[in-house]
Amino acid sequence: MQTESLLYSIEERDALAAKVCPLPIADVPSSTSLPTLLQQRRGLRQRKQADKGEKGQAIEVLHPGAEPRLLETVPRNSDRNSQKCVAFATVSMAGHFRLALSLAEEMTSRGYKVDFLIAARGVTERMRAMEREKPGFTLHAIQEGYDTGAVLDWPKVASSSGRLGGSKVALFSQFADKLPQKGVLQALIDCWMAMKGVLEEVRPDVILLDHSHDLLQKWAESQQIPSVILHTPYYQTGPATGCARSGAMATLELKWLMARRKPMAPFSQAGRALGLDGQGGSSAAEGEAGAGTAQGLSPHTFVFCEPELLHTANLPARVHAVGPCLSMDSICRVDEALLPWLEEAAARGERVLYVAMGTLGNGFLTTGIVGTLLDAFVSMGEGWRVLWSLPEAQQPLLSESGRSLEAARLRVESFVCQRAVLDHRAVSLFLTHGGQSSVNEGLAAGIPLVCLPLFCDQYEMAEAVFRHGLGLVYHKDEAIASQSERLAQLIQRVATESHFSDMAKRYAQLLRLRAGSGRGADLIESIVHAGAGFQELWQGPRIFAPAAQISASGQKQSFALKLRGYVGACSCIDGLAQWGLTWQAKSSNLAHK
Repeated sequence: MQTESLLYSIEERDALAAKVCPLPIADVPSSTSLPTLLQQRRGLRQRKQADKGEKGQAIEVLHPGAEPRLLETVPRNSDRNSQKCVAFATVSMAGHFRLALSLAEEMTSRGYKVDFLIAARGVTERMRAMEREKPGFTLHAIQEGYDTGAVLDWPKVASSSGRLGGSKVALFSQFADKLPQKGVLQALIDCWMAMKGVLEEVRPDVILLDHSHDLLQKWAESQQIPSVILHTPYYQTGPATGCARSGAMATLELKWLMARRKPMAPFSQAGRALGLDGQGGSSAAEGEAGAGTAQGLSPHTFVFCEPELLHTANLPARVHAVGPCLSMDSICRVDEALLPWLEEAAARGERVLYVAMGTLGNGFLTTGIVGTLLDAFVSMGEGWRVLWSLPEAQQPLLSESGRSLEAARLRVESFVCQRAVLDHRAVSLFLTHGGQSSVNEGLAAGIPLVCLPLFCDQYEMAEAVFRHGLGLVYHKDEAIASQSERLAQLIQRVATESHFSDMAKRYAQLLRLRAGSGRGADLIESIVHAGAGFQELWQGPRIFAPAAQISASGQKQSFALKLRGYVGACSCIDGLAQWGLTWQAKSSNLAHK
């Protein structure tokens, strides 16, 4: 039989169907009324457009050509989120509140009510603009007292000797010196009490707090409110190496200071004022060493760098690397007066070294150190320009150093839009103090780094830069010793050895792909809607034994728990614990006999 004889035209098929099963013509579906792929797509488009119609209404499209039908009202995500409140309590230091503000802006865009608490001295125009333009955002400028950022003499800490260990001694010496002074501790208490009053009033579903607000975090936990610690310093994981390791003498000096002067003891009084009897002592632990147990309402912790910049592949439970929370769509522009200078450098094929030491560290600069830096810039040779972001208060040191550089080669600005400058094609290297925000901004632009760490976590950040092949480290004691040639050599190495820029560009791609605050916001939403223990849901529901059995098992386990507390976690602790339980059980049986 030929194939053609099996084929019918549409008309012949319809005629045959009418003979076999006669129906009124109107009831016979024509071929043109059958839904095609194009009609289905149009139907889906109609449904999507209808969904955008009225807030909270669901639309059903019965057929690709039919009119949409209104169904019963269903809650939308934005409706559900608008009933939830997220609070932020941060401090008045730019490197700290910028991260909190980025997350707050993201949560507001997702429909949440956001309450943002900060000491009045730290309020910026951007915060006020958000309050004006975003209905769900409320700014609470705390007028009472001041936060810890206003207590310490940061230039003195930055000028400390002894690298990491010495800077920690200087930091806690500041607490020991400042807190006993009249009115200082009370000002801190007044600020925290005012924040507590706001939080009691708004009763948020979750509170995100700067790591220096650990007393407020403990209060939130006591009030059954989930919390997140914003760990703004670098998060040290694994064994410390290189310049992230304290020297032996500095370590002993720090232990003596903590034991004899007890710099954190006054925080117990602050804890009692917040109603934290017996748990008011402020903890100085940071990084993996300060990680707590993941249970109940114990806090989550946000780490503001890419996980690839840490020293271990895995983080402790409830610790999350959420990235630097940089928006790649909101980079400000280079100042109009500065732009021609950068464009001229690019046109001539000259490389620009950008220099910035952060908002807290410029106070360590002296006439001698500035002279060392200027000598290094001269030693770099032709083909280089230097752009130095230096506050006006330190600019007289340039002339006092007795050095001079021609204006074409050295340009000093009291303020620049750092991200825009780093993103300019003429900039090829960044000399930085190693603050986490500055390092993240440099990597986002794909720029290799030379770090000059000044205190505390900046040494840990600088070691991470060195360890991951993103740059080299120049120490302030080398600057004090006038080792300008060494700095010039480090700059030349990072600029000419391609593996530094190649690695920085790889990190830039990761930052581009993961831009924004989405990772942090997703975790906040998980806590709000599924509870602080959402990550432990894989364990399934806990089945509890009768009260009598719980009491007995609790008594049997007490020895093992005490032993673990004394001995600490080690490879043999489980065997020791099992031995303890067996010994206790035998003793109990002998007593009953």
